[in-house]
Amino acid sequence: MDERTRELAQGNIPRLLAKLSIPAMAGMIIEAIYNIVDRMFVGRAHVGMAGPEGLAGLTICFPFMMIIMAFTLMLSAGGSSRISLALGRGDKETAEKIVATGFIMSLAIGVTIMVVGLAFLEPLLRLFGADELTMPYASAYMRIVLFGAIFNVVTFSLNRYIVAQGRATFAMVTLMIGCGINFVLDPLFIYGFGWGVEGAAWATIIAWIVTAVWVVMFFVRKKGVLRLRIARDNVKAGAALSIVSIGIAPFTLQIVGSLTGSVMNNSLRAFGGAMAISAMGAIQSVLQFFQMPLYGLNHGSQPIIGFNYGAKNYARVRETLRIVLVIGTMIGTLGFAAAMGIPHLLVGIFGDNAEMLAIGTRSMRIFLMCFPVIGVLIQGSQFFSSTGRPHIAMTITLGKQAVLVTSLLLLPRALGLDGAFAAGPASDGAAITLGVLFITREWRRLKRLEATQTAAPVLE
Repeated sequence: MDERTRELAQGNIPRLLAKLSIPAMAGMIIEAIYNIVDRMFVGRAHVGMAGPEGLAGLTICFPFMMIIMAFTLMLSAGGSSRISLALGRGDKETAEKIVATGFIMSLAIGVTIMVVGLAFLEPLLRLFGADELTMPYASAYMRIVLFGAIFNVVTFSLNRYIVAQGRATFAMVTLMIGCGINFVLDPLFIYGFGWGVEGAAWATIIAWIVTAVWVVMFFVRKKGVLRLRIARDNVKAGAALSIVSIGIAPFTLQIVGSLTGSVMNNSLRAFGGAMAISAMGAIQSVLQFFQMPLYGLNHGSQPIIGFNYGAKNYARVRETLRIVLVIGTMIGTLGFAAAMGIPHLLVGIFGDNAEMLAIGTRSMRIFLMCFPVIGVLIQGSQFFSSTGRPHIAMTITLGKQAVLVTSLLLLPRALGLDGAFAAGPASDGAAITLGVLFITREWRRLKRLEATQTAAPVLE
């Protein structure tokens, strides 16, 4: 074993988890800022900007962006899990085939998203909740962003492959570069050049282009354990299927999330109009910021869990799971306290319209009621993907989305606008309950395997 592989197999778990997760958490927080910075600038009604109407337009785009993210997660989560499992078995050749195949898939998927998205842009935006007021902003933004889809998919899929090799700090730097570029160019393009939402879109895709080149050069310059070798014998249909088999769970989560986001937008438009959609845009941005440390914890734990599960070191798998569940609950509790205590300040980051602030302040307290235990859902789903059983993660995901859609159809009729926002904690509560049941069963199974194991080999 090289030093990094030995660390995954034998290193102190809390120290190793901190080493991998802290840079990943920092990177994910940076990614959250990266993703929401457009909304921060667009939502303010000055310098010719539309204010809450512009923010509502970008919120309408969120289900569209989730579709792009779905394909990215399929490649990144599926590929990184397969890489970790292969490295755990000492199979570097298979790991490199995953890298090459995932890269080619990212190029093909990025081009397909651009072509199909541009061809059906306005019908899709109407499906996602756009009306005559918000359509100009939503279409102007997405028409430009779609041209950069290929760079988005390449950046975020290859960056996860870098984390799977234990290079979380490099992956964090990738996100810092993208965030920095976006944060500098947004005010310049939006206000300085007077491009409005189009300026936000151009800032975003320029950041994607730079970071895509950055992550490709990581593999070309041989900075990690694995190389990117684009050769016929390295790009395999079997490798593609293995990526999809694990990545299908987060892919389904995002696709169904996009559809439920469409239902949510339409429900908000019916019961609260553009101001309610704008408030949801602010709440989603805050939620994304709070959730990113949890996803960073996932990224840090995934190589440890995947490697040791592949190597049959079940005691280390169980200990890592226990630690991430505890830390995830602590993070969720801190986010919940902020959302309950200072919602007006958090919503105010994204606009100063009095009506939007009033709706957002009240609704944030409703929407994030289950946040203290949301880590059980997020860490549990990632655990089953990391151990090569995405069907369990998918079951939890589909249960959550089914309850969300049902709640969106029923609760607003009884409670009005509050009911639309209450659908969020209703679905979270159902999914967390389901997740606890699966995790409890898995914990007992790992204990049995650990007890009956007879000298499971550690890689040499």
